[in-house]
Amino acid sequence: MPFTKTTTKGVGKRGAHFKAGSTDRNDAGRCGSNAGNLSKADEQMLEESKAMLAPALQSDAAEGSSSTGASGAAEREQPHGQKRKRADSEEEHDGADNAALRNEADAHFTQGFALYEKGDTDGAIESHKRALSVDPEYANAHYGLAAALSEKGDLDGAIVSYKRAISLDPKYADAHFMLGVAQHNKGDLDCAIASLKRAISLDPNVADYHYNLGVALCPSFPAIASFKRAISLDPKYADAHYGLGLALGYNGDLDGANASYNQTLSLDPKIAGAHYSLGVLLLNEGDLGGGIASLKRAISLDPNVADYHYEMGAVLHSLEDNNGAIASFERALSLDPMHVMAHLNRGAALVFKGEFDGAIASFKRVLSLDPMHVLAHFNLGVAQHNKGDLDCAIASWKQALSLDPKHDLSLAALSRASEPPAIDQSEAAVRSR
Repeated sequence: MPFTKTTTKGVGKRGAHFKAGSTDRNDAGRCGSNAGNLSKADEQMLEESKAMLAPALQSDAAEGSSSTGASGAAEREQPHGQKRKRADSEEEHDGADNAALRNEADAHFTQGFALYEKGDTDGAIESHKRALSVDPEYANAHYGLAAALSEKGDLDGAIVSYKRAISLDPKYADAHFMLGVAQHNKGDLDCAIASLKRAISLDPNVADYHYNLGVALCPSFPAIASFKRAISLDPKYADAHYGLGLALGYNGDLDGANASYNQTLSLDPKIAGAHYSLGVLLLNEGDLGGGIASLKRAISLDPNVADYHYEMGAVLHSLEDNNGAIASFERALSLDPMHVMAHLNRGAALVFKGEFDGAIASFKRVLSLDPMHVLAHFNLGVAQHNKGDLDCAIASWKQALSLDPKHDLSLAALSRASEPPAIDQSEAAVRSR
């Protein structure tokens, strides 16, 4: 799923990502996540904010000059349409000076939003902080600051700011939503789910809310309902169809998963993860040609995902194309040096080629990452046995059995350990997907 931030692990997909929120430019409180060039409307908004700043920042202006600017500044509205709540003391002292301050805060906020949309997160942070220095209770500015901090990777700061926005306006649905996004990206899954559910309770008809709840719940069964609700609100939501496919596949509905992946790709053929997941499904169903074609397409769209190369290596390995398999595993490892299965299967392919030293190094690398990996201990014994190091091979197989006393392969290997190593390619090492 092409989400914006790293999130939960899904079926056949190492990383899923959150979408960050709406980019509705008629609603300045909804800061979108996709930075890019400003549209003409955004450029005009930025220029207008600069024009507003000029009179607002003139601290020595005459008392009556503060009426210059937006006429409705005293009734600034929140994204969901509620007027900003103001303290009694503010009401008592409301006047030209306060109107000027609100004008100034609004101008900083508007500029911050425009800079965020342009991709200038540092500028956005500075503008929102200026807005808050003028008006510390400006919920939208806390929200805008949080969005920019999150984009910079400061999730702790973003969470604090989202919570501050919510404390000022408990019905701020987008703030609950984006708080859930930040919490999920930080790894606090339970709090993320609670925040996303709160956003949905406040505004149940936003597809993004249901989709992201599905991502947080995925691959558990309840994720299916969330993805389906997102699709009911937006039938062309390709990412939601993909998420539904992942959840269905994990929960055993392979036909439903297949249909969802194909629907995803009919809506957006460039979602690499959907090609990859479809490829894995087809391979598991015995459709070798279709599976390979889907994997190749995924790699062509996004060549920098380790799992895609690993899966291609596993297919080539099963076809006894050990050179091709090793190349794919090594590409996967160049992208993710801690990919246990790529190390394991690279070792198995090297055993099949008779390159035992390299195989031993690969299996030992697996065990450095996961000392409890039974199959790595077994395969290490296979490589050591074929190299002629019987004592080490026996020790490796015994270690495998200490972890799994019923491991049939290790039991069988020990029973014939004294026999000369015959490199029967079908038994030399165990491939694993």
